[in-house]
Amino acid sequence: MSNEERDAPCYLHAVVNVKPDRLDEFSGLMVELRRMLHETYGVRLERSYRSISKHVTFVNLWAVPSGAVLEQIMKASAEEPLIHRVEACIESEQVEVVCAVECDE
Repeated sequence: MSNEERDAPCYLHAVVNVKPDRLDEFSGLMVELRRMLHETYGVRLERSYRSISKHVTFVNLWAVPSGAVLEQIMKASAEEPLIHRVEACIESEQVEVVCAVECDE
């Protein structure tokens, strides 16, 4: 990650497929995760969409204050029990991070 990206606000776009028998548990844990990430790192869940098909898929858009904060979260996640509990409910996940960049006119 470049210095510019480390300082820039970011969005984390996650497409999460939840294990069919873990939806209720996942939903409760997401409330806890949202609170913890906001209180600890200033991260906000901007939007969350759920599929209406029989496969339970969520599309989440998280606002992250900076790339540096995202790096802190990634390092801490290995030892965060709440994140492990959320991950146990997930069948598959695709994550994309985008950071703001300056555009010259």
